[in-house]
Amino acid sequence: MLGPDWVPLAEVLVYLNENLFGGYRASIHCYGDRFIRRAGKGGPTIKVDWLSDGSVVMFASANDKMNPPLNDYQFQQLEFLGFTAPMSRSGDYAIDPDDIDETSHSSFVKVIETTPTIAEVVEMTLSTLVLVYGVSVENMFYFGIHHGVHEKIHALGKLERYQAHSG
Repeated sequence: MLGPDWVPLAEVLVYLNENLFGGYRASIHCYGDRFIRRAGKGGPTIKVDWLSDGSVVMFASANDKMNPPLNDYQFQQLEFLGFTAPMSRSGDYAIDPDDIDETSHSSFVKVIETTPTIAEVVEMTLSTLVLVYGVSVENMFYFGIHHGVHEKIHALGKLERYQAHSG
């Protein structure tokens, strides 16, 4: 669906989901000129938790982490893709993150109970990033804080690596 330019990133996400450096979670965070880092907010993150029963829980950034914030249409798109949206105290979408109902999760959440394949999870991850958040293949990507994960991804030879510091 996304074309051959996305294959290297898809292969990295397959690798992350196969190896689960955090024990149960694979994650991707996106940086780019469209996403302004300010006050703890920025580009989208998708986290995938693989549970012991084979089910998967996906978490996608909502407006408490996004700059620019998502609009009503993007909330609807995420619901169409099977995510549960953060809701406000009045029962509407929590466009304003300060108005999230205490019984609502602050992120978009999707539970897949039917033991999806890694390919299905990677396709959902990339489709969500591109279709809803507007991520492009030219963006930069961060894959989490787990020790050695960046070196292992770099060793795959799929993506360019930008070091945080020299040395």
